[in-house]
Amino acid sequence: MRRKTVYDLSKLISVSSKNSVVDLLVDAFPIEQVKLRFATYGQNSQFIDIYMDFSKFLLIAQDVKSGKFFNDLANSSTGKVIARGGSTSSNRQDGKPEARILNVSMSQNKNLFFNAQTGPGKLNQTGLIMPDGAPDKKIDAMMNIDQCKELFIYGEKAIEAYMPSLVNKLIADYQANRQQTINNQPR
Repeated sequence: MRRKTVYDLSKLISVSSKNSVVDLLVDAFPIEQVKLRFATYGQNSQFIDIYMDFSKFLLIAQDVKSGKFFNDLANSSTGKVIARGGSTSSNRQDGKPEARILNVSMSQNKNLFFNAQTGPGKLNQTGLIMPDGAPDKKIDAMMNIDQCKELFIYGEKAIEAYMPSLVNKLIADYQANRQQTINNQPR
């Protein structure tokens, strides 16, 4: 992939369909998350960003590789929510948090339908942002099984490549903090 714009510099892989595209972006890696951007083409183009923790993304990638992900979808009549969250610091006019959900289902001909939605949210007792009303935006993206495998396996490999630098930074920060604590103790 040729990288021409600032946006392209953070794009790892894209999966396109007739009316939409799903991009896996690495700009959320420093907060240990993968960002999936769902976008529509055309005159009324819009996008929804879905964030997924590394651990959650890697679990899904394992299920994609083993086939469990596709078997579960084939045996489900309602699909599966694979990401749920949001942001308390949204720019919503109503002042509510923004809830984001990513649902995936499978058609009889084995195509996958990803549905990203965003709308008003509320905090539950555990601090998770849950939907609080109908979504404001929905974007549907279709992909076949091979495209889904590409998206998750490529993303898994990127996370695995990033992890050594993350762990080294965590260790260095811990050691520096520990040394500072030792140096600041009264003698």
